[in-house]
Amino acid sequence: MDARAPFRLTRQHIEHIQATGEALNQHLQQQAGLEKPPIRSMFLIAPNAKSAQIFAELTPTADRPTLGVLDIARQWRENTGQLEGSTELIFAGSEDIAGGFQIRLQSKDTQQLAAASQELQIYLAGIAGVSELRDSLVTGQPELEISLRPEARTLGFTSESLATQIGYAFGGTEVQKLRRDSNEIRVLIQNARADRDTLDDLLQTRLRSSTGAWIPCMRLLNSKAPM
Repeated sequence: MDARAPFRLTRQHIEHIQATGEALNQHLQQQAGLEKPPIRSMFLIAPNAKSAQIFAELTPTADRPTLGVLDIARQWRENTGQLEGSTELIFAGSEDIAGGFQIRLQSKDTQQLAAASQELQIYLAGIAGVSELRDSLVTGQPELEISLRPEARTLGFTSESLATQIGYAFGGTEVQKLRRDSNEIRVLIQNARADRDTLDDLLQTRLRSSTGAWIPCMRLLNSKAPM
């Protein structure tokens, strides 16, 4: 999920994917005339508020001869549709335990990286038995490079304190956790949305120095978009 997405949106997407899988399970059982639903069980792993994994255990192949695991994964993905705030959504499966491999490409040039990824996928697609190719490259994300001005250090700022305060103002900082029934509610404090949408909002944001003075960001940092 996008780093700015609230946890409630992640939870809504998890519930939507699970409900879609359950509906597909019933549909496939009726469509294929199976004695048992092809999806035997599902369980969820959510390591943090921004990501989750749903694992589905299928019945043996002999019990669903006309339904392959990749067919089920494809239909599940199509029925799920697009999810707001999602940066990566992967549906994969295998009849065997394990399977698959990863190739990591690295480059500071995102255009070069995207071209290399595309070329590699085309090559791999021509190899018999290779399927379900995908990459995790997220393009189009705006970036801004900032650096500390020399005079900022005389005011008691460091790169770490600057990054921390900007992160709190724009990304939010957790101040409390509450329990409501079986749910955990995180209380965050951050600038109002209208005050954290533009570069000017960043430059106008006031940060607190070690002496307690509030200084506008424009006096503390240099900023530029990466080439």
